[in-house]
Amino acid sequence: MKIKALISSILLLAVVPAFAQLITDRPDQTESAVAIPLGSFQFETGFFYSSAYSDPKVKNYLMPTTLLRYGIIKGLEIRFVAQYGITKAGSFKHNGFSDLEIGAKFEIFRSPKTNMAFLSHLIIPSASDDYRPDKIGTVNKFAISHEISETIGIAGNLGYSNFGEGNGDLTYALVLGFSLTEKLSTFVEPYGELVGFEWFVLNVDTGLTYLINNNMQFDASFGIGILQQMHFFSIGFSWNIPKK
Repeated sequence: MKIKALISSILLLAVVPAFAQLITDRPDQTESAVAIPLGSFQFETGFFYSSAYSDPKVKNYLMPTTLLRYGIIKGLEIRFVAQYGITKAGSFKHNGFSDLEIGAKFEIFRSPKTNMAFLSHLIIPSASDDYRPDKIGTVNKFAISHEISETIGIAGNLGYSNFGEGNGDLTYALVLGFSLTEKLSTFVEPYGELVGFEWFVLNVDTGLTYLINNNMQFDASFGIGILQQMHFFSIGFSWNIPKK
């Protein structure tokens, strides 16, 4: 009953008409199809908590999770990802930095309503042993977005990730966004992956973004697992520093 009530709340929130926002790659799971402007620097950070209903129950905290973006030429940005995590499972507790990620996003196509981009990250073995295997990995995503109206937009990702072991994972996400006011927006999003091209994972999340000014934005989101027992909560902040 709790899951049904949460899904109903997500859908109720999402049908309220959303697109006043700073274009960021958080808080949803869908990466945007737009690179940040030439010469600008964007800082996106937040706190993330997730819980998986296994035995023992696994709790994960990321504080912070940070994405740095810099526009080196028009339609191309370089990216750097770092995050510090804490994992708890029964009496086990581990904390440390996860692997660093360095990558880029470049726009394939851009128009007033439709955008396409490709994103690729190289995962550098640098984390504590309990967080990642000591192997090079990669994250790749094709991103597309379309403005349906002045207040409604849709975007999606299809990608492939490999962490140096096995067949890798096929990833997907589809988000529908709505502008509530000139500063407040919301979204609803199914997302997940095909782990090892064998095990299908489906989740859904929703959230809010609040535009403080043209360059700063707060966000909050929460989500649940549909085919597995999981939930998460996240709050964050993004700041774009334009080229002088």
